Amino acid sequence: MNVWIIHHYAMPPFLSGITKHFMLAKELEKQGHSPTIIAANLNHKNKDTIIPKGKNYLYEIYDNIPFLWLKTISSSEGYIKRVVNMFIFFWRLMLRTGFNKLQKPDVIIGCSPEPFAALAALLIAKRYKVPYILHMGDLWPLSLIDIGSISKYHPFIILVGMIEKYLYKNADRIITPLPTIKNHVARNGGNPDNIVWLPNGVDIDKLPKYKKPELSKKFKIYYAGAHGPANSLDAILNAAKIIQGTNSNIEFIFIGDGTDKAGLQERAVNENITNLKFFEPLPKDKIYAELQQANAFIMNFKDLNVLREGGVSPNKLYDYMGVGRPTIIGCSAPTNPIKLANAGITVAANDAKAIANAVLKLEKMSDDECEQLGKNGYNSILKNNSYTQIGKTLENVLVDVLSGQPTNRQPTKNSKVNT
Repeated sequence: MNVWIIHHYAMPPFLSGITKHFMLAKELEKQGHSPTIIAANLNHKNKDTIIPKGKNYLYEIYDNIPFLWLKTISSSEGYIKRVVNMFIFFWRLMLRTGFNKLQKPDVIIGCSPEPFAALAALLIAKRYKVPYILHMGDLWPLSLIDIGSISKYHPFIILVGMIEKYLYKNADRIITPLPTIKNHVARNGGNPDNIVWLPNGVDIDKLPKYKKPELSKKFKIYYAGAHGPANSLDAILNAAKIIQGTNSNIEFIFIGDGTDKAGLQERAVNENITNLKFFEPLPKDKIYAELQQANAFIMNFKDLNVLREGGVSPNKLYDYMGVGRPTIIGCSAPTNPIKLANAGITVAANDAKAIANAVLKLEKMSDDECEQLGKNGYNSILKNNSYTQIGKTLENVLVDVLSGQPTNRQPTKNSKVNT
């Protein structure tokens, strides 16, 4: 079958960014299908243009997976440009820019890290009279209200809320890595029976074999990912500052980019936080070698309603677990992958003192204790999160939708969906 995957931020693995949908496309290709990814050439996660000057689109093939890049403007400078970027991508989709390069779809997957691309995908599916699958990766507008501190009565929030309800109501299936989304969908007009839990994953073939951390004078705590408001890295800086006065053996390393990076770097200089280093983002095919230098990983979330509502399942956590190191996570969601796999330490969200205490506790653990936590995560990934398994689940969803069958893919034990 011809499957169109429309995702604003999708990337091939040799570029830094969201590569999950490329990996899913590869699995569908292995199963004999013909997936195509449609993405924006510029967004707040990717600052490097791909499309030649004077062109509105670029059609390229990466490892047998066709990409249709649609021209947008850079949105790395703030929220206004980010919104403009979203509308340009939406408009390019509605104009069917570059669609003459593509084969007619049998089914369309519209992805919602933000809802406008997912809405365009739904309208395109209606135009072609093919089934529509909503991939819900983030809860908008709730994320904007919680993370962006925008009033729920703002006209833009009201518009996004209307789109969200429309998407839930009209989707033939809703696939999502968010483990506790069921009640939210039901309250917003969707059919919770249409939900299929599709966890994030890793490419097992590219996952390095487990090995112990190399001997080092420093106990290295890595964070690798976006540096933005949703990542709440200030609390980790605060924890590093606390630790700096008590333990000189611990070093924090941040890898990545984002709107908050410059401010974080300035804080580190101004407040003389010397146990912290910043590095540029690395593409997916190079990140594992660097992550293997870590003794442990760290991640923190703000204490937000959106996380309690949908749960957490960020891609980077699965990469951390796949390297086989323990992870410290600050999170107030009902559950998280680290807690489920007993692969590290969970503390309250955005609590710098609790994060610092967890880091100190981990550093004092014996090598065997740390190694066991890391192996717990590694073994969980091998068992539950290979793209081969996830791709097969997605294929089953596609086959069911095309044949008109009801949902029969139940959430796994790891999803702990509320009922």
